[in-house]
Parts: sequence; structure tokens; C-alpha cells
Amino acid sequence: MRRIEGRLAIARVHRSDLYFDHWDKGGDPRVAELFEAELAAFRPDVVHLHHWIRLRQDLVRRAAARSIPTVVHLHDLYVTCPRVFRLRPGADAAADATNCDEPLGRAACLGCVPRWSFQRDEEVALSLDHYAAELAAELAAASRRLAPSASHARRLMARAPRPLPIDVLPHPRLPGGLQAPSARADSPRGRLRVLFFATLVPMKGAHVVLEALAELGPDSGVEVDFHGAFATPAYEQKLRARAAGLAVRFHGGYVADEPLRTPADVVVVPSLAPESYSFWLDEAGRTGLPIVAAASGAIPERIAALDGPARVRLVPPGDASALAAVLRELRDDLAARATLAAGGAPEGVELDAHLAALEGLYAAVRQGGAPAVAPLAPPLALRHDWDRRELLFRELLRSEGWEKVLASKEEELARLRREKSAGPPGPPSERGGT
Repeated sequence: MRRIEGRLAIARVHRSDLYFDHWDKGGDPRVAELFEAELAAFRPDVVHLHHWIRLRQDLVRRAAARSIPTVVHLHDLYVTCPRVFRLRPGADAAADATNCDEPLGRAACLGCVPRWSFQRDEEVALSLDHYAAELAAELAAASRRLAPSASHARRLMARAPRPLPIDVLPHPRLPGGLQAPSARADSPRGRLRVLFFATLVPMKGAHVVLEALAELGPDSGVEVDFHGAFATPAYEQKLRARAAGLAVRFHGGYVADEPLRTPADVVVVPSLAPESYSFWLDEAGRTGLPIVAAASGAIPERIAALDGPARVRLVPPGDASALAAVLRELRDDLAARATLAAGGAPEGVELDAHLAALEGLYAAVRQGGAPAVAPLAPPLALRHDWDRRELLFRELLRSEGWEKVLASKEEELARLRREKSAGPPGPPSERGGT
């Protein structure tokens, strides 16, 4: 589907296969057909790829085969992990997760990647081999590879299927999200109001905040306002159970600067994910409040780069006791609270500076050209095997009693198509850190 937004021509791809963002569904030949047609019609000088999910895992090579250089932006750990974030689920799927530093491959991933109940180890192992090989070839075919932080680049290079240089280009300050200073609570000694804003998903660490609050005790004088929609009913149930008897308020999904109307003394960023950059940290910085953040991924790097004292206190990711200790100190020591509040915090580079850096990069890769790649199969030649596999997949799901789920997914897909056809969406109903 095509439409014009401002000066931009946008082509949207709508896939019709089931669960098309599943880690082993990156091969729909129809996406290749549409991409090839777009390359032929638009004839770009440079392709800038931000992700393969929901598209296809050979787009860089298809551009290179036409001598079009590609810049690949590695926003997360997808090229090293089919689960994207290298978080291995624990015993409690609603909250527990541990960071994984194992190499991509059968040994580490076979028991971790999502699979259907009818899939055996042999099939999943073959899919893992294919996943690693495809993404290694894509990285090699890119003219430049970008990461938003040095720590993220190092982690990618350490675990990527092929070690290749990665350049660092920080993200720009986004126009969405929290932009204004927060209402200040100015709580007296012995009391502290804490602000949390993000989608309530396990990797954002809301349950760690509740564990810290429980350690402080029900009459601790510390209260927390959670702004954000619950990601799943299971996680909502867990959070509400842990919040019982504590000074906690769940405000639900929010728009724009709504959380800033809740008076607070400190904002928490307790991310468990290895943050590649952390827009959440940028938004927290713009609140003007002291920040207590998990030392996850790029967050310590960005704090260390500040010129002068930081308005951020770092704690180990997932360490509820360490978080409780910092909240206790800020509750009881007004001087420590004031000293922390006087520091600086990251806010992101301006969009114009980011665009100027991108334009220079595009000019360089255009001059350097695209690496040589082996010929790829034409999309039409791939159709038969893909369509046959998709039909088998549908029948397997139906044989396991998934008819209602399939019907609901197809109904949801039809609804999304209707909404897209109706025009651009309205303002987002929920903003969260990324």
C-alpha cells in the first residue's frame, strides 16, 4: 500500500502469512518481489535498513546485487539472538529473565527459542543454522553497519555471526515522548514520591521497583506512581499481587506528557534489557528530576560521557536491594537529594545534527559502492516451497485446536488493513521508553 505523508512516499507491506514476526518466518518471497519492484522503480542511491523483522532476511543482498550500497542500523541484538534482546526466560515467564552471552547457535539457542509444540529439535536446529547464516551474509553485504552506542557495538561484535566493524551513530532526540519538566513533589525528609513511566513489560523492570518497595516496608514513606499500559494479563496479575499493601498507584496508558502532572521527587529507569541507547533515559532526563537507573547496556556509557556531575544514580540491573538502598537514602537525606538533582542528564542530540551525520554517511557509502554478492534466487522461484510450508503450518495449527486463535488473528489482520486504508493513525495511546 502506498501513500504520501508530507514529502515522503511510503510503501507499506502487508503480509498474509501467520505469525509473520516469528523468528523463523523471515523468508516470505512476496516481500522479496515487492522489494525488488521498489528498487527497480525508485532506483535509490543508498538503502538504509533499520530491521528485517516482518520483512525478509536477504534485503541487503538483493540491494547489493543491483550495486546499491546499504547502511544497516542495528538497533537491538536481533542479528545475534532470535529472541531479539538476549534475555533468556526464567521459571516465571511473567517476570523472570536473565541476560544471555552465549554464541548464537544450536548449543545455546535450541532450548530457548520459541517453538510450536509439534516442532522437534531437528527442525528447530535447521532453522537456527539458516537464521545465523542468513544474517551473517546480510551483515557482510552491508556497506556500513551502525549502532547507537559504543557498548552496543561491542556487544554485537562479540556475538554477531561474523565479526565486522560497526560504527557508532547516537540516536536523535525524538519529537514524541515526554518533553517537559515534571511537577515536583518536594517531599519532606522521610517521604519520597517515585515516578515510573513506560509500558509495563517485564524487561522494563517494574516488578523490581515493587520488590524494592516491599523491602523498604509498607510504612516506608516511599510511594510509586506507575504510568504505562500492562503488556500482558499475566504480568498485570503479578504486579498487582506484589503491589498489595504498598503505596502504589497504577495510572494506565498515557499520552504525551501526562505522567509529568504526577508530582515526584525522583524518576526510576530500572531496565533489565541491555539497552542499546535508551530513549527512556532521554525522557527521564527531560523531567528535570533526579534519576535512579539500572546500569544496563548503554546507560552507564551515556552517564560517563556527561560533562560534570550526573543527575543519575546507577544500580545493578535487577538488584532490588540496591534500588531500595538508594531510595532510602534519597528519602532520608535531603542534601543528597539536592546534590543529585543539581547534576546533568542525557537528553539526546538534535535531529538536524543527526541528519547531517547521516547525509555524510550516505555520501561516503555511495562513493564506496556495494560489496559483491553471490546471485540470489528470483522471488518467484521461492514461492512454491514457501506456500506449501505455509499450508502445512496452517493445518498443523488447526490439528492442535488453534482454529479460534487463527480466526481471531485473521480478523485482527483484516481490521489493521481497514485502518491503514482509512488514512494515517491518530496520536499514540501509549508512550514508553525504548
